[in-house]
Amino acid sequence: MQQSAISNQQSAISNQQSAISNQRSAISNQRSAISDQQSAISNQRSAISDQQSAISNQRSAISNQQSAIRIWRSAWHVRIWLWSVQRLAS
Repeated sequence: MQQSAISNQQSAISNQQSAISNQRSAISNQRSAISDQQSAISNQRSAISDQQSAISNQRSAISNQQSAIRIWRSAWHVRIWLWSVQRLAS
């Protein structure tokens, strides 16, 4: 009878140790999942930052093109004005 009680206690201890081990594994898995989620969030933030930089670069390119068009138009008006002045002078 005592041996049966001892065997049951040892079995209970073994089960508790298994439960503890399983809980530790579960905690470790949760930590890994949290780490993966944090990495995913960091990657998304980097992607958003890259997209914002790309948008900023596109806006700068558009602004530069608009400036080039304004300069070209100004130069064209100067040419017309010079041509008019030369024509009047002759």
